[in-house]
This record gives sequence, structure tokens and C-alpha cells, in this order.
Amino acid sequence: MEVEDKKIKPRTVIGSIIGCIVAGLIGGTLWGLQMIYSGRIFYILLIGLVLLCYGIIKISTKQTKKNTVVLIATVISVVLSLLIGQLLYDIIGYQK
Repeated sequence: MEVEDKKIKPRTVIGSIIGCIVAGLIGGTLWGLQMIYSGRIFYILLIGLVLLCYGIIKISTKQTKKNTVVLIATVISVVLSLLIGQLLYDIIGYQK
């Protein structure tokens, strides 16, 4: 089972791309909302963002962190989330 989990198949790549986009959008929206409504960055929520992105990619690929593509997609989706969140905050700004 572990060998099967480490294999890079077309399903893994396609699922990672789709999961990366979905996780980036959801995570970015949540990250932006927490900055918009608090005016701060809570770094403890970064752990939640990483877990959210990993979970979405894990569901879309049906493979775990033992697969290199899943790890790379998770890192990319976290960075994408941070960028989207910052963009939302720059556009909307702090809301009291």
C-alpha cells in the first residue's frame, strides 16, 4: 500500500493541479477575510491554512504526504493562498 501511495500517476498530477487551485482559492479567501476583519496576521492560523490545503489536495488525489507531488502541490497552494489573501486585503482593506 505504501508503494502505491508513492507512485506518481496521471490521476496524482491532475488531482494535485485541481486540488491546488481549489485549496488556493478557499485558503486565500479565508486568509484574506481574517486579515480584513482583524487587521492582523495570526501566524497560528498559518498552520490551519497548511492543513486545509493539504487536506483538499489529499482528498482530490487520494494520496498522502508520502507522495512528492502532493507535498509540492501543498506548498504551491499555501503560497497561492497567501498571495490571494494579501491581494484581497489590499483591495478591500481593514474593516472595523
